[in-house]
Amino acid sequence: MKKNLGKILLYLLLGDMLFANNLATYTLTANKKTTHIKEAVILTFTATQTHYEDAMFFFLQPHKSKHYTLTLLEKKTTETQHHHTQTVFKYILFATKATTLHIGFDFIIKTASDKAVAQIYTGGRDNVKWIETHDTTIALKPLLIQVLPLQHDVDLVGDFNLTCKLDKYNLTPYETTNFSCLLEGQGYKPTNLSFVEKSPNITLFQEQTTLQEKLTQEGYLIKKAYMYALSSTQNFTIKTKTISLYSPTKNRYYKLQPPSYTIRVTPIKPSTILDTTTIPQPQKELISFDLIEKLLTAIVIFLSGYFTAKIQKKHSFKIKKTEKKYKDIQQARTPKELLFILLHNYQEKKLTIFIQKLEIYSYTKKSKKGFENLKTELIKALKKSET
Repeated sequence: MKKNLGKILLYLLLGDMLFANNLATYTLTANKKTTHIKEAVILTFTATQTHYEDAMFFFLQPHKSKHYTLTLLEKKTTETQHHHTQTVFKYILFATKATTLHIGFDFIIKTASDKAVAQIYTGGRDNVKWIETHDTTIALKPLLIQVLPLQHDVDLVGDFNLTCKLDKYNLTPYETTNFSCLLEGQGYKPTNLSFVEKSPNITLFQEQTTLQEKLTQEGYLIKKAYMYALSSTQNFTIKTKTISLYSPTKNRYYKLQPPSYTIRVTPIKPSTILDTTTIPQPQKELISFDLIEKLLTAIVIFLSGYFTAKIQKKHSFKIKKTEKKYKDIQQARTPKELLFILLHNYQEKKLTIFIQKLEIYSYTKKSKKGFENLKTELIKALKKSET
């Protein structure tokens, strides 16, 4: 009896396996068996229906791992004829550790009768339900990939180039020069990159903007801008950082080095600021009737306007004071000029968000209307902070 029961269980297990294998054929391949850390590897899984009685749907679930990342690039399903379905999955893999990877997937086959499939199209709005399927999960044999270590520490993996530019070489104290670097290429995503070192006696603002980040079979297509605004009260050198890279396509190590720049800061001459016009001394005159008449007229004018001024004083004084106080902001003609004003006249205010926006405005061609709107928002923020 026990032997018969064992045979029945074995038969059922084998029957289920045969059923799973008879549902579809499948292959899992990689475009390379050895790779380097952060080098792109393409995995392709193809499933073809071999059981033609029912509709069939294929799903693939990758196993998670801390040693690699897997991202679905493409899933394409074709049906050559009724109940003859083929689905191709393409994944891109980036290894994060030098080791032997065991890349596992769960392959799920869902089958459904034509009646069940038709129900999702013909059912009324109130009685539509999910399609009823018979699910079969197959644990695929892990795919092995050998990850080789890099010979040198690198900041980035891929094929990239770097272009840099500086807008001013000569400044006055606290005036800002803008230095920008554009990183372009294809490979792994850049993280925590910076091309300028912080230096004492230099005020530095920096911003990163991702202009393009598209995942392709060769890796990420990258275009990223690194922008810096620097100012100082004395001559200074922009000390730049060199980044190290590895190119898997060319199997070579290389470097990208931004140029260093020496900036000259010319002090402002006092003569250009101070008014040297001599004011003539008033001559002493005897009191005359004309003077008395002018004094009486002034008194009358004063008395007539006194009460009006008294009423309007509380309101107009604040308005005039505010307008005069922010006149420098209103008169700023360019984003760079306004950035200079904020850095030197409003240092105690928390205006980081406006400074960042102005830095971006300095690097891009924004509309004049947008710049004027930004000034209006800035003045509103300053008024609000004083209430």
